[in-house]
Amino acid sequence: MFEALVLDIEGTTSSISFVKDELFPYVYRNVESYLREKGTEETFAPLVALANSEAEVDANVGKIEAEEARENKVEKLTKNIKMWIDKDKKFTAMKQLQGQMWKDAYEQNLIKGQREQPERL
Repeated sequence: MFEALVLDIEGTTSSISFVKDELFPYVYRNVESYLREKGTEETFAPLVALANSEAEVDANVGKIEAEEARENKVEKLTKNIKMWIDKDKKFTAMKQLQGQMWKDAYEQNLIKGQREQPERL
């Protein structure tokens, strides 16, 4: 018998389309305002490092200088993150940001999960 059963959201507690049709578009629509309102240097640091690393191999990625004004960082990060979402990239720093944005959105009832189906487990 199992002591615990760990499930991924996609296809278990929610339909697979929920992530594609609800969660990713939420981040896409709100990333700029989130970074502007709640972004800190701690939030920016891994994303800036990722952008600068990716800029070495992808000319479409905007490189971000450490001394750039906060507003410039927000604009460049927003552009990069939207491009990565469009390309379905799975970068850890981006996933951490998405997770924090989703957590905040759930807590504020801006997005709602689908009804879980424990009786099927």
